[in-house]
Amino acid sequence: MVPENRYTCDSLYRLVSATGREMANAGRQGCNLPSATIPLPADSSAYTNYTRTYTYDSAGNLTQISHSAPATGNNYTTDITVSDRSNRGVLSTLTENPSGVDALFTAGGQQKQLQPGRTWSGRRATSC
Repeated sequence: MVPENRYTCDSLYRLVSATGREMANAGRQGCNLPSATIPLPADSSAYTNYTRTYTYDSAGNLTQISHSAPATGNNYTTDITVSDRSNRGVLSTLTENPSGVDALFTAGGQQKQLQPGRTWSGRRATSC
């Protein structure tokens, strides 16, 4: 297992794929960073290769992120629904209807409904 990441961009300089290694028991990533006190394993068998692919619509909006780590079965896809009137997008778990996306934002552009565990801070940034 080589500790190396590779990134591929298309002709518009958009990220289309990323490969690397992750801890084999990592599971799906959340919004929090792991504890800094967890030692990194010295055994290379604790790691597995992964590939992430990124898909865009004709306007250049990110519409899908696919994560694949075949050795551990850590595979998932995140779909994003993009508004048909703006470039705003939300996770498809919030809506799959493009005409309903803009209603999920305030006039100032903040998303009204966040994923569980996420909140807006006083500085208009999301936090976990």
